[in-house]
Amino acid sequence: MKKFLLIVAAVCVASVASAQKMMQKAPDAPSTRLSTLMSTTESVGKAAVKVTLNLRKVESTEDGIFGSYVVDGLNTSDLHNVYPGLEIKDEANPEDAKENVCIYNLGGLGLNLYGTYDEAAGTITCKGGAELGTYTYTSSSTGSEVSTDVAIYAWDTMESESSSENITFTVNDDGSIMMDQEVWQIVDDNYYYAMGIETAMYKPNGTESLYYSGSAGWQQIENDIYAEDFGSTVNIYGFIENLYLQVDIVSDTEVSVSTSQNLMTTPSTADKEVYGEYYHPVLETVDDEGYIHRDFTATSIPGTISGNTTISLPMLGIASDPDADLAAYGMWMESTEFVYGDDATSGIANVTNEDVVKTGKTYNVAGQQVDNNYRGIVIRDGKKFINK
Repeated sequence: MKKFLLIVAAVCVASVASAQKMMQKAPDAPSTRLSTLMSTTESVGKAAVKVTLNLRKVESTEDGIFGSYVVDGLNTSDLHNVYPGLEIKDEANPEDAKENVCIYNLGGLGLNLYGTYDEAAGTITCKGGAELGTYTYTSSSTGSEVSTDVAIYAWDTMESESSSENITFTVNDDGSIMMDQEVWQIVDDNYYYAMGIETAMYKPNGTESLYYSGSAGWQQIENDIYAEDFGSTVNIYGFIENLYLQVDIVSDTEVSVSTSQNLMTTPSTADKEVYGEYYHPVLETVDDEGYIHRDFTATSIPGTISGNTTISLPMLGIASDPDADLAAYGMWMESTEFVYGDDATSGIANVTNEDVVKTGKTYNVAGQQVDNNYRGIVIRDGKKFINK
């Protein structure tokens, strides 16, 4: 991936006229919503909030591929870029009835991408360069409304000189959907407004409801998440809407979140020598008067797990590195809980770390043992990869 990122950087420096080559980000396009929530204070008012994530088992339906998805991919900083709210609709293109499905909200821009779904082959095929319509946003530099006509392109690899004729998706046996091309961009004649690398779509199996304190005070977020239960770890896609968080299962009763995880990049205006390049999980403590403070010396955030149904973390926050006065960019939270339903844990939820490492067996994300012909995300020897 490092090689790919270097290539991206080189491409972005050059001014590219053709929409069939990768472009640089529009300078005044809004950044992800999460970045607007961050603040720069060392302590906050008395604790009065609770974070709850309910993980529910996805019941089988007759909807097939149709429904809502949580999207995961990498950005040019090699971090997960997650967002809920993508929908695949049983809706034909009004201008071309052969395109029998609609992928709505790829990139979070609220636009329609039409394609042809072949159920027997397990593929969705869209036209490279397909026009998506008009994207309207508020300029982050001027505050004025901007409208521009955009299209979508994809490239087989980061080294590809030109975009692919078609944009294709593989529907896996586990219900996940993977874009076959490595990178895509939604562009106008000059810039891109959304992009993704190694993009995957998952039907949500949980909901997130949390209160946080940012630049606008205490607020609430509610959205879908996708949770992977590997027995030794639980990975949350869509934590605080846009992030990926890994929770390690230490024992039958204990969990831990490493503070070394890179969650997202610090603002471009931040002094990187002081605040660092990334936000990390941070342990928060409450003093005798009920005020919250950050403990930047902690290397992990301890928690508990009970009955393989509830993961509780005492005080999980998000912050950059601190300055000399312990001020940092970040977000305040309290009492994070991951609550599983009675049957929501996967078939490998009770597998110990030793079992995961030594069995050599292959499982899907539902915990079912599968053979080498299985398509989709699989876990073998404690590691996750994709069989295509």
